Amino acid sequence: MSTVLENCKRVAVVKFDSGYKSYDFKNDIKEIELGDKVVVKTSLGFTVGNVVDFKLESRLASEWVIQRVDTESYENRLQKEKRKN
Repeated sequence: MSTVLENCKRVAVVKFDSGYKSYDFKNDIKEIELGDKVVVKTSLGFTVGNVVDFKLESRLASEWVIQRVDTESYENRLQKEKRKN
């Protein structure tokens, strides 16, 4: 069953905060889920976007998802900082 799910995530559909369009990126990171923030390479350089969908394949996907952004660790650091103050 996990192989089926892994195959479904071969292309991540990513949307950026600054735009209304979504873009397809090749993906081999199994841990990525819908709603995750990811780093991708665009014509503007490295950019953070939100995963809004997955596809099996896409001819439009030419670049790879670089990594998942660990926002949970960031939120934990903020909470620790609040408790200190």
